[in-house]
Amino acid sequence: MKKYAILTALVMGLYACVTRESEFDKLMAETMEIHDIDMKRLPELMILKSKTKTAIANAEPAELMELKQLLDDLERVDREMMQWMRNFSRVFPDGAMSHEGMDHSRMDHSEMSHSNHGGHSSIRSDLAKLKEERRKMDLMREQFNKSLDKAQSLLNAGS
Repeated sequence: MKKYAILTALVMGLYACVTRESEFDKLMAETMEIHDIDMKRLPELMILKSKTKTAIANAEPAELMELKQLLDDLERVDREMMQWMRNFSRVFPDGAMSHEGMDHSRMDHSEMSHSNHGGHSSIRSDLAKLKEERRKMDLMREQFNKSLDKAQSLLNAGS
C-alpha cells in the first residue's frame, strides 16, 4: 500500500510539473505574440514623433502646449516599451528579444527550468515572474496604443 501511495505522489508531482510548464509555455507564447504585434507599431510611433516635432515647429501658440504634451507622451511610451523589453530579457535571459520579436525556438522552458534553475520550485517561480511581466506588459501596451491612437487623431485632425 505504501508503494502505491509513493507512486501516486510521484505521478501527481510529475503531472503538476507538466501542467505548470504547459501553463508557462502558453503564457509565454501569448506574451510574445502580443509583443510582436506591438513591435509592428514601432515604425508608426517613430513617424508620429517626427510629425509631432514638425507640428511643434509650425504650431500656433494656442496649439503648442498640447503638441508638446503629445510628444512627451510618445517619448514616454517609447521609453517604457524599451525598458520593458530590457527587463524581460534580464528576467528571462534564455530568450532572445529583438525588434523583430522573440526567437521562440530558443525559449524552451523545460530546458530552462530543469537545467538552469533546478526543477519544480523554479517552474512555479518562473511562472510567477512571467505572470508579473505579462501584467506589466498589458499596462504598458494599453498606454502605448492609447498614445499612438491619440497622436493619430490629433495630428490627422490638424491636417
